[in-house]
Amino acid sequence: MKYLLECKGIGYKIGKDVFLEDINFTLSPGQRVVLFSESYQAASFLLQICSTLIRPTKGILLIEGDEVNYEDREESFNIKRRLAFVDNKSTLIQNLSVLENIALASIYHENKSLEEIQIQLDPIIEIFSLKEVLHLRPADVDPATKGRVLYAIEAVKEPVLVIFDRPENDFNENDRYYLFNILHKLKEDRNCGFIIYTRSRSLIEKWADAIIILKNGLITQQVDKDSFLLSRKQML
Repeated sequence: MKYLLECKGIGYKIGKDVFLEDINFTLSPGQRVVLFSESYQAASFLLQICSTLIRPTKGILLIEGDEVNYEDREESFNIKRRLAFVDNKSTLIQNLSVLENIALASIYHENKSLEEIQIQLDPIIEIFSLKEVLHLRPADVDPATKGRVLYAIEAVKEPVLVIFDRPENDFNENDRYYLFNILHKLKEDRNCGFIIYTRSRSLIEKWADAIIILKNGLITQQVDKDSFLLSRKQML
């Protein structure tokens, strides 16, 4: 079986501080995994490694069977184009309009012209209710709208793996359905795999296939959703 993602002996440390140690897990195409960790730093580093944003200090990472070669820029770039990553630190290009920010993602990742991707853009713009702000610059939109723009950018790509860092922080309860829109669209259209770091009970209930627990820098176990929610009833 060809896994979508494989972590083999992944470790990460900064100086004497060890955040990850001997991480081993696999993700299959279409699988939806929630990462649970008491340490945000450790979880964040693991997500960044899985999205190839940072290099592990030991171990290897494979995407669709291809080992990430950090020394080969072209090969590494081709792997990065298959991935989508969103956290609350993601930013927009300030001197481009909302429309140009969204379009640039597809132009950059898929080597398509604006004319070619217009068919892709229209339904995404409608899903995230962005028609009225397309001409604005990022500085002119409110934080909730910015969150919708960031998710629209990921929706126009064609990733095989999507990684979300605390997506519940990007939307209030009234706008939470935008998050589920992108999750379902990517799942149905492209059979993406997902890794989501969250403490949102509603997101876990509606979306997770399995829970991976990260503790003291190690993947301690993978548990089913119902058992996890029962054990964490007071915490979530």
